[in-house]
Amino acid sequence: MITGEEDGEQHITGNLSNFMLSIGVTLPPQCALSYQGEYERATKNSLAKRFREEKEYADAAETMARNLAFFARLLTENNIPTK
Repeated sequence: MITGEEDGEQHITGNLSNFMLSIGVTLPPQCALSYQGEYERATKNSLAKRFREEKEYADAAETMARNLAFFARLLTENNIPTK
């Protein structure tokens, strides 16, 4: 989960994804969330409440969790060939 302005969030997500991919981590589609709303005075708890209450973020979190769980099962049952 990354909070921030649009360009900053995309930059951070891109850098983290690039690093993880370069060390062999498999990333499923939509494996990150970003919050584009007001957060300047927000706390961890108030942001968590917003994510649960605002449908757009709740749906994105549900999709992310579903994709992460699916790929975890897929990779557990099907190892990536090393040769």
